[in-house]
Amino acid sequence: SIVCCGTHGKTTTSSITAWLLEHAGRSPGFLIGGVPGNFSVGCRPVPSHLHDTFGGVFVSEGDEYDTAFFDKRSKFVHYRPTIAVINNLEFDHADIFDDLEAIIRSFRQMVRIVPSSGVVLVNADDPNALRAAEGCPTRRETVGLNADATWRIHDLQEQGEQTSWCIDYNGSLYGRFTLAMPGLHNVRNATMAIASTFHAGLTPQEQQLAMPAYLPPKRRLEVLGSWKGAEIIDDFAHHPTAIAATISALRQKYPSAGIHVVFEPRSNTTTRNFFQKELGECFAGAASVCLGPVNRPERYSENERLDTAKLVEEIARCGVEAFSIDSARAADPSWGSDAMEFLGRRVKSGDVVAILSNGNVGGLRRMLTA
Repeated sequence: SIVCCGTHGKTTTSSITAWLLEHAGRSPGFLIGGVPGNFSVGCRPVPSHLHDTFGGVFVSEGDEYDTAFFDKRSKFVHYRPTIAVINNLEFDHADIFDDLEAIIRSFRQMVRIVPSSGVVLVNADDPNALRAAEGCPTRRETVGLNADATWRIHDLQEQGEQTSWCIDYNGSLYGRFTLAMPGLHNVRNATMAIASTFHAGLTPQEQQLAMPAYLPPKRRLEVLGSWKGAEIIDDFAHHPTAIAATISALRQKYPSAGIHVVFEPRSNTTTRNFFQKELGECFAGAASVCLGPVNRPERYSENERLDTAKLVEEIARCGVEAFSIDSARAADPSWGSDAMEFLGRRVKSGDVVAILSNGNVGGLRRMLTA
């Protein structure tokens, strides 16, 4: 059982992991919280002839959100990992966790159920992830850029939407890999998948053959079409760290394009002012930013709610033009027309429109692709 956890990258890491196993003929079962590009379904069982055998492998996207109203433990504690991945760890899900320490405690609970024969793979460059794996009762291996990482990423080369890099394992060259996705965050996701499938029995050669054929899940730098000669990109990023990583990846893929971002504050964390400062800084590299209305603003008092008017000022101080749609428009399911009007005055042929949200964005996707 391979369980891919972390604040960011769970869907991509679990779908790469499942694909590497599939390409090598291992026929994994999987449970992925998205629509993986290489499969027609997001969930399937281990084939009956492999079930309950040492040949069977199941890959789960390990969500830290609570299990049910009567079980407040994170979902991933039910998945019983033998190989656990901790991609990264930040504060999120403000409706479930009081603070970062509560999230770390939940991850520690998961780490402690990995059997002594298993392995925990943790981000070597993330202090919070390393804290969650402290006192791990089983083998722990680190993955990242750190010179002391068990699985060390180095010699990174970026060209358009393609990225290649080398991996050292325990100080020796493991192999060079190529992924048809831009961004360091995706290299980290892929390296976690490589490490986890190594422990499930794959060879470097099998992984190298599979990686170039990997197709990302829906809403992960997904190209929806074009509008006014500009490419429309849809991405699930809705946390400041993920937003910054997505814009960086788009800058790699479209180095000379103006990137116009539409961001919808919709999650239970970004609709509040927890990330007021961080959201003001994460749009660096964009040409312009349109902030959608805070979703269901009536849930919070004014001093709890994300202040989008103030956020416009903070983004502008970073040299990026910004505009916010009034929260009163949140109840209108077609508020995307306001964003479309904003974009219409700025977007030109060859630019990129990046829609960043875990929601419907006021129907904007449909409007731009109609």
